[in-house]
Amino acid sequence: MAKVFKNYDVFISSPSDVAAEREIVQEAIEQINQIRGRKEGFMLTPLRWENDVSSQIGGRPQEIINEQIGEDYDIFIGILCNRFGQPTLEYESGTEEEFFRAYNRYENSKTNPQILFYFKDPRQSEMPIDAKQFLKVANFKEILKELGIYEDFDSRDALKQKVLAALVKALDRIEKSPNEASGHQVVSEDASACSSKGVIVPISEFDEDVGIMDLAEMVYDSIEVFKENMETMSVATGRLGERMRLRNEEINSIQSTGDPRKDQKNAKAMVEKVAAELQRYCHVLDQSTPNAKREFLSALRCMEHAIIISHQDGVESRSDIIKLTAEIEGLRTAVTTTYSQASNFRDALSKWPRMTSKLNQAKRRAINSLNDLLNFLSEALENIKTTLDAIAN
Repeated sequence: MAKVFKNYDVFISSPSDVAAEREIVQEAIEQINQIRGRKEGFMLTPLRWENDVSSQIGGRPQEIINEQIGEDYDIFIGILCNRFGQPTLEYESGTEEEFFRAYNRYENSKTNPQILFYFKDPRQSEMPIDAKQFLKVANFKEILKELGIYEDFDSRDALKQKVLAALVKALDRIEKSPNEASGHQVVSEDASACSSKGVIVPISEFDEDVGIMDLAEMVYDSIEVFKENMETMSVATGRLGERMRLRNEEINSIQSTGDPRKDQKNAKAMVEKVAAELQRYCHVLDQSTPNAKREFLSALRCMEHAIIISHQDGVESRSDIIKLTAEIEGLRTAVTTTYSQASNFRDALSKWPRMTSKLNQAKRRAINSLNDLLNFLSEALENIKTTLDAIAN
């Protein structure tokens, strides 16, 4: 039987000399998922730049990492030893920039993300100590001392135990947060089967004791989360459209300085703000589309099984089936609305002039993300029609 989980993203930030420790943190995450997650209905998903940041030409490396990782993660885990990392445009290292992005979010909300930071005893490092790098680590540690949020460790086993304990406490704090429900996507176990265009999604194994009312509840839950993801994408599209309008007004209102080169530079800076906003929008689509697809498939599978049970038991007119039919009809309306909005935005986006490399890259990524969404929505409409036809018959 499908089971619903809350998902919490955990961003692991560190330079290259503690790559093995990143693996230890991931092991701790997987252990919590196995021991507590399945039983308590949650899943921790690790985010690591080497796994979750795709190749992208143009832009600063750290800027690309920031854009693709985003700011929706729930827990930040930082690790340092004797290397601080390479400087970025504004900070002494990528890890420092990532930490302060997380800390600024926490300061603004006083809730998420939960921030955990660990310093490995440099004497236990497999790499030789670089005096300049080590001094930067020491200075950063002094900064964190004022915040009171770090721990030291001298072995991987010690790190694992500290992370296990800290993650459990962090989850408790998140659960008690007044706005805990926001920012968490819900996923369904065994809900990732591939879609089948034009036919009902194949049935997965259900508990033999599951009944129509159980299935109805699962359908309602999946549809609710599906609609939340549709709303997230719809709101993001609307906000981006408004930002594009404001940015266009700002570009048009730039006063000439009499220096064409300076005017060009000012206009380019404004255009690249548009590109950054478009990249953030793509991140929303790339997170929400798979989640929406997963919940949609889960809803259809449960609906199909409910239809089969109703036929087998001779209760085709049962009110539960009638209510589920109404839910599926409402689902079709939501999908149609989102399809129209996404299609219109993609068409408008394709007409944007090629102004800078960053804008061109963001535009191409956005069109690809919108095409993925539109392909899914098109298949979803066909599957909804097939499901409603099966109910009618």
